[in-house]
Amino acid sequence: MNFKTFVIILLMQLVYDKTFAQKIQIKSPERIDSLVQAQIEKNKQANSISGYRVQLMQTTDRKKANDAKTTLLEKYPDLDVYITFQAPNYKVRVGNYSKRIDCVTIYKVLLPDFPQSFVVSDKIELPEL
Repeated sequence: MNFKTFVIILLMQLVYDKTFAQKIQIKSPERIDSLVQAQIEKNKQANSISGYRVQLMQTTDRKKANDAKTTLLEKYPDLDVYITFQAPNYKVRVGNYSKRIDCVTIYKVLLPDFPQSFVVSDKIELPEL
């Protein structure tokens, strides 16, 4: 099949799709609709989803954690940096990544400055749509 034939077939398919396109309606039981609506409301209330962050450090000294955050923000002002407390440790974490591969990319950038850093799964902020 040559290119000209391919283009003609493609145009015919597009015209056919536009001409005979139909709207599909799905009818579902009220119980299903109410469950879907309840899940939508639950998702709206949740401020986080499962994802990944880079943990830069863990320390019992709050000042060290704040200093690490300041140092990082001076060098990388566009990164989201979080300090969380899980007794007795302060954890400095970076990013909101839904895919591990994206998190690993920033991990490799930060590794020279923070050699003890590693990727962790965490609850992350919902991405803006």
